[in-house]
Amino acid sequence: YTVYQIFNKPWDLGLLAEYLYDGRDDGFVVETFGLTSAAPFTAFQNDVFTGARLAFNDTQDTSMLAGVSVDADDSSLSMFVEAERRLGQNWTAELESRLFFNVDPANLAASVRNDDFLTFRLTRYF
Repeated sequence: YTVYQIFNKPWDLGLLAEYLYDGRDDGFVVETFGLTSAAPFTAFQNDVFTGARLAFNDTQDTSMLAGVSVDADDSSLSMFVEAERRLGQNWTAELESRLFFNVDPANLAASVRNDDFLTFRLTRYF
């Protein structure tokens, strides 16, 4: 859902929500074109995602996107924040972050629970 012109400004706020569910058993088998394989393993078997995108609708195309995913089974939490803006005609600046909190050792995300990161990217186009 998008809320337009918030705070009497040209800003648009997009609200995001999603429930991710995979009810297949661990032994679920997929058959495609006569080939049999196990269903892909997923970290999102019972999770809730919420987020928001703020578009400033300015000439620099400034925007921010943030979201949080919570595992409904073990309360493992991951979040991200992204922001970008054009700087003049040839440059863009981007900020990106991924963070993991309270990740249960049995959760598939446990392999990346210590891999939080923050990236700043400055790009020149020609």
